[in-house]
Amino acid sequence: MSRMNRLFPDLNSFKDSLLQWGSWTGDYTWLCDNSTRVSQRLHELGITRYMNVVMMMRNSPAMLSAILGALACDGVVVPLYHNTPARSFEFIIHETQPFAVIFDRSCIDKEVLTLLRNKGHAVLCIDFSEGSGQLAIEEIASPAGSLAPRLMDEDVCEILFTSGSTGTPKGVLLTEDNVKHCATSVHTYLELQSTDKVLLTKPLAHSSGMNSELFAALSVGASIVIEPEVLVLSRLIRVIRNYGVTVFFTVPTLLELIRKAGLLPRFRETELRIIHFYGAPAGQSLIQALISEIPQAEIIYGYGISEAASRVTYIKTRELGLLTGSSGKPIAGVQVDIQRPDGTSAEAGETGEVAIAGPTLMKGYLSETTAAPFRAGWLLTGDIGWLDNDGYLFLCGRKDDMIIKAGLNIYPTEIEEVLLEHDDVHLALVKEESDHLGGSRIAAYIEACSGRILSTADLVRHCRLRLDHRKVPAAFYFVDKLERGLTGKINRKGSGGNGEEIRPARSLEVNQGD
Repeated sequence: MSRMNRLFPDLNSFKDSLLQWGSWTGDYTWLCDNSTRVSQRLHELGITRYMNVVMMMRNSPAMLSAILGALACDGVVVPLYHNTPARSFEFIIHETQPFAVIFDRSCIDKEVLTLLRNKGHAVLCIDFSEGSGQLAIEEIASPAGSLAPRLMDEDVCEILFTSGSTGTPKGVLLTEDNVKHCATSVHTYLELQSTDKVLLTKPLAHSSGMNSELFAALSVGASIVIEPEVLVLSRLIRVIRNYGVTVFFTVPTLLELIRKAGLLPRFRETELRIIHFYGAPAGQSLIQALISEIPQAEIIYGYGISEAASRVTYIKTRELGLLTGSSGKPIAGVQVDIQRPDGTSAEAGETGEVAIAGPTLMKGYLSETTAAPFRAGWLLTGDIGWLDNDGYLFLCGRKDDMIIKAGLNIYPTEIEEVLLEHDDVHLALVKEESDHLGGSRIAAYIEACSGRILSTADLVRHCRLRLDHRKVPAAFYFVDKLERGLTGKINRKGSGGNGEEIRPARSLEVNQGD
């Protein structure tokens, strides 16, 4: 039995489940048939079990077919973002030594093709025609006899690369059990049904997009609406309404944008029954707006990491509205502990490093030189938080981002959440920087909502009403665009737009004694 059949044993039986992409509508039978075509082509090229198959594609029926086709020949799926930079791509190819690389037409780059041909990798181009509903599979390069593809352990089925925003991208090794347990847990707490329509907008190279969204939907035979990763707000709402989407996976940043544009009430016109968001902190003003403006939908927030196949905790509407700032309780089978530096468990309410254990934990990292952060069976996440008496998790921020000021531990995410509550702030990045006296200060980099004009004095007042005075930024910078990583998250270790040093248009020094 192939990996595809082990992970999705009922896939062929979901006769009424649909795939929708633009004006085209297909079904699971189409998906199974075309996944088989991809698998057969890989077999013809000479793939054997446990070889890596890299794919750099946009969300489309072609990418779904490529993923399942690789699993159908017991390959290891290595999905990349469609806009992966050439330098990162070359690093990943070196690390994974894949048998084959699959592109769609829009992602093929001549420089990259030359690299792959020189190294002897098989290259396939798989495109989907919306008009005909046909999948075109073209062989661009044949595998060279001298190529020695890397074989993975037989239980590894995915290699997901972290964004690399804090350093070199790390390849997370996930097993069939990791992936299946995550998908099953997610569709269970969401109560997904075959009658649901799930909207996929997050890149499938992302651990949540793959395991918590696509695989959870495939597990129960839910219909799938496939869209590009970026949607303008008006189109997003139109897609949800016109396709009858019932389950919408998203991120807080997008929901904040919708809220500030005054568009949340338009979701009442839809059939949405679940809005599940994660990937960044969510302010209480956003949560309360979602609950009040979209009363027909269950609002669910979650916390996760790639090293745990994507999902760790979740919290639903009732508790979400009452427990300000909570990320919820663990998914089925997963344990969460708060640990002190010596490895002992913290008491309820005591802050420490979030550690997790359970069946979703990765096998390790691809590179043997990258030490996996395990301690006595617990995975150390690098996140700081605390548990209340009932076991609900509250996150403070990343251990590496913590700022110590006047003996106070300050986490940038807390300040960013407050800034995002301002109606004119689209994105915010808070970091520590040197001041002109040779010391350090807290600085906030602000990207305004489109067409809005921000006042530094207004931001200072906004922060002082909501934060300890020691947490109020000492300087505010206004930038046209904050740099995002491949996952869409703000690049904390990087800089402003286009990879250049952040050059503030203007700044305000704040006298902390005022």
